[in-house]
Amino acid sequence: MTGTLVLAFCALFWVNGRGGDAGASLLRSSTDASAEDDSTEVDPLVAVDDQQAMREAPAAPAGELAEIEPPRASRPAYPVPSKLERATLDVLAVWEFTEEPAADQWLGCGHQSARTDAFGRVRFTDLPPGYGGLTNGAGSQTNLKLEPGEVRALTFPIRRQFVIEGQVHDESGAPVSGADVLVCAISNGPSVPLAKTGADGRFGLDGLAGTMYLSARHGLKGVSQTVRITRDDPREEQIKLVVRGGTGALDGVVVAPDDAAISGAYILYEPRRLGAETDPPSDPARTSGYTDEHGAFRMEALRPGPGKLVVRTADHVVDVSEVEIPNGGIAEVLVQLDPGVALTGRVINDATDKPIVQAYVLVGERGAPTYTGAATDERGEFLIERTPVGSAELTVEILGDVVHRQQIQPADWATKELEFRVETSTHSVHGFVVDEEGQPIAGCDVCAEGKGDSSYTVHTDSDGAFRIHNAPQTATALVVYDASGDRLLASLPRALPSVGPVTVVVSQRQLQTGGVRGLAVGTDGKPIADFDVELEFIGGSGWKFMDGLSNGTFGFDEVPAGKHVLLVRGPGGFEFVQTIDVEANETVDLGVLTLQEGSKFRLDLTFDPPLSKSDRVEIYERRISGESGKFWTYLGGAGDAGEPLGPVIPGEVKLVLRGAGVYESLTLQVAPDGETRETLRIERTAPTRITIDYSALDTGAAPPADGEWMSYGQSWRLEDASGRLLRTSYRPRVYIHGQPLTLNGLDPGTEYTLHVTDAEGRSGSATIQGGAAATLPMR
Repeated sequence: MTGTLVLAFCALFWVNGRGGDAGASLLRSSTDASAEDDSTEVDPLVAVDDQQAMREAPAAPAGELAEIEPPRASRPAYPVPSKLERATLDVLAVWEFTEEPAADQWLGCGHQSARTDAFGRVRFTDLPPGYGGLTNGAGSQTNLKLEPGEVRALTFPIRRQFVIEGQVHDESGAPVSGADVLVCAISNGPSVPLAKTGADGRFGLDGLAGTMYLSARHGLKGVSQTVRITRDDPREEQIKLVVRGGTGALDGVVVAPDDAAISGAYILYEPRRLGAETDPPSDPARTSGYTDEHGAFRMEALRPGPGKLVVRTADHVVDVSEVEIPNGGIAEVLVQLDPGVALTGRVINDATDKPIVQAYVLVGERGAPTYTGAATDERGEFLIERTPVGSAELTVEILGDVVHRQQIQPADWATKELEFRVETSTHSVHGFVVDEEGQPIAGCDVCAEGKGDSSYTVHTDSDGAFRIHNAPQTATALVVYDASGDRLLASLPRALPSVGPVTVVVSQRQLQTGGVRGLAVGTDGKPIADFDVELEFIGGSGWKFMDGLSNGTFGFDEVPAGKHVLLVRGPGGFEFVQTIDVEANETVDLGVLTLQEGSKFRLDLTFDPPLSKSDRVEIYERRISGESGKFWTYLGGAGDAGEPLGPVIPGEVKLVLRGAGVYESLTLQVAPDGETRETLRIERTAPTRITIDYSALDTGAAPPADGEWMSYGQSWRLEDASGRLLRTSYRPRVYIHGQPLTLNGLDPGTEYTLHVTDAEGRSGSATIQGGAAATLPMR
């Protein structure tokens, strides 16, 4: 749901909301390579990401600077809580699902990092209270809020979606010993050293989840390119990282405008991308750290060449400086930070003269480190601190639309308030989410869905209450999801707009959940390390997917109570399928599941005109269950029908071809040897467009406005001239009123009957001809 972007946006300002132009920076470089021998390696640190999860490690003291003397006085970059306010976190790291201790795993919390012991334990002390995060630097993280003086014990599950092995070489092909293997879990974040190569240059990484960015560095031989790897991108050979080009170092001091040193300032160095563009882009590894008690820092084993240094504190404008790292030498930098100015003001609805809540007032260029801003509060007021004094563009955005734009000189507004009177087509929606007994449901997502693809999401509080300050005027539906945002709990089509509170009642059946666990093995009885699992809810709507763990285990939590189809796929065409019943508050332990070998088959399709990017071939397989009888289960799709499809168990298969002017459904038999071939010629036809006309309504209900998004509001079925059902929308389709409903693949000139029903029970029928426009009246 895209509405979560709004929350992530707020989190971004909590972390990075300190925009500004680069402060004064003095850069020098040295070619004295002997300085490297006396330096101390600095572990790269990972900064707070958009979900407020911190990936950080403490910086080692910097060496003596050749020409820059650290100032005597110093002050902290971020507020330092008193000893009584500092919190303690005792962490037990376990592997997800198996709950076995995760020993010798790197964990980061705040400015601190440590490795777990043999029992998966680690302790973080002297943590500042407030919001923060705990991470393993490889895709597993959890957000938390620590109270002043709190001592908390926490079990931290680490996902183990895949394990990789690799080797680091130099340019001559010789293995490199003692190289750091860097891992980054977000494409624009710093990298964390999670492994070191052995004498043969080899390394292994465990506990990886999602998309990873890998690189390597060696203090003398150089830095490698970054390799992007995912669980869905298996490699036949081991990963090879080549270090080249030598290295340099960076020394610096960060000071305030009065020359007082700033300790604990966050430092990020990003080398500039060089050479030809790659696909996907190969971003160089970023390195980060913190200044010591003298405001000094050192970064080593950096790629020679140009780069960008970013410095952040709580009280100054973000400083961005260009740096040139010499090969075999040290670049030195003195960064003098700028406090900036504060901008205050308010945003008013020009039509109603009322304040606008959750409008975003933004300063600077989007995506730049100095980009900053704030959201308006209940009074429509905003405060943007540490704004750079130089000329900048200011914009006001509501629901992603820019409603005001102007160029400002922040220094001119430092002593007076800004006021923006804007036009907006949004309105406020509020209400409650309760169960069938009237008890509030806290923490679920509530979306106001309207025209376009966006949904505007908030969370219910402890009383089950919600308020969406900016919902589009064309919003029609309130939709409620569970706390994960994945499972639909309830929907009220055409509930909006509404002046009074709206109450959404969630049925008890929708709230009941259980769990599923299992172990996947091959025909040899050994656990399978590379497989994926799909769980389809037959009794309602919803799917769950996951990649199996390296030890063959898998599991799902928060599974709706009811009947499900479980499909497990392994490499080489091995799979397992079973229908299961999930009871409320119980976990189904499936035990050991043996995957049987399936078959690939090839289907030769000839399109006229040829297959385009928008065309899709969807594969369904006939399954048989003793309780459910025969049913079709979706196996996947392909955009290129020239590739082998499958694997499937030999037997009946249904193919659905969808595309511009094409809709074809056919069945075929897959032979046990997997050599099935079919040659089909698919003719494209002109799309058949149907206008849904509400003008003939004989009820008191107002017709929808043009452009209104009829979310969950249109379902239809198509019959031939004899009344035989050809197609139907089993789940209501999204339909924008005023735009034609398009049906593909109808034979030109052939008569059909189309029946349409909306969410309020209004319906209409019409006889249409394939390829010819028609109008269907609703009554």
